Amino acid sequence: MAKKKLGKITIIIVLPLIAIGLWYFIDHTPSRAPVVKVNLEGRVIDKIVHSSTWRPIDFSLTVKEEELLKRCLTQAALMRHSQNQIPLFKNEEVKTELESILKEKPNFFYAEYLLGLWYEMNDENSKSRQFYDQALEHAPVVLEQGYENEFGQAIQGANIQSLSIEHNRVNEKGLDPSLKLQFFNLTTDIKGVIKIPVYDTVYRISSIAHPTGYSAEYASLGWFEKGGYVGVLPVAHLTVKK
Repeated sequence: MAKKKLGKITIIIVLPLIAIGLWYFIDHTPSRAPVVKVNLEGRVIDKIVHSSTWRPIDFSLTVKEEELLKRCLTQAALMRHSQNQIPLFKNEEVKTELESILKEKPNFFYAEYLLGLWYEMNDENSKSRQFYDQALEHAPVVLEQGYENEFGQAIQGANIQSLSIEHNRVNEKGLDPSLKLQFFNLTTDIKGVIKIPVYDTVYRISSIAHPTGYSAEYASLGWFEKGGYVGVLPVAHLTVKK
């Protein structure tokens, strides 16, 4: 009888503590925070436990995810090819392929982003905004890049023609930086910010264009991780080209 009573008392005490712990974790995990520079070179413990010269990264894709992503990247590459000065990405076949990918993997953020881009390129702004918003909602992480002028004022409406984010993985062969998500025609919002939907891993900025009509000074980051659910990149400073 005493043991049963003790068990009930333990449950009464422990459950609220668990609830408090969960509340603290949810409430105190930052939704937006600056990205964090990291070093991927393995520590001594990594070399002993994992026999690797690289720090482990908890990021991988299934064979099916790799296949669908490759199909997306094939479509994204058409932004760099044109016929009669019109990007091949604008073709109806691109939309059909992206819709097919989303049927196989609903809520796939990168396919949603590319479909938003397709609608934007074809002047269907309402549909474009719908898919861009879905991509930001479904992405594991969103990176934010802000732009300011020399007076510290946010620059709205600046156009960044292209951006590539390197997604790093570590496997039995070592560091694999081959996965690069491509983004195009990014325009800063009223706060001077572009938002980039990405996987959750260790990143490097592979390439980033200067906004049209400006020279840009970007921070040198190297490898970095998200700081919160939204990872805030250092503000880029712009000067008008003369």
